Amino acid sequence: MPAAGVGRHGKSKTAGRSSAKDTSSSKRGRQRSHSGSRGPPKEQLYSEAKQRNIHGRSKMNKKQLANTLGH
Repeated sequence: MPAAGVGRHGKSKTAGRSSAKDTSSSKRGRQRSHSGSRGPPKEQLYSEAKQRNIHGRSKMNKKQLANTLGH
């Protein structure tokens, strides 16, 4: 027979360590979409290159697009 208060069902009296500092999914999405250490996503660079009418953009990788656009 399990001891009183020990079990997997029900709510705990305190929040777990990970859930107490967890951020909402929308906030995590905004954080990932910003230009961080890896810079903007390739799709964003490609879109900018398309707007600037950069020749050969479809064959460029992310690093080449970033260098061409000055990122």
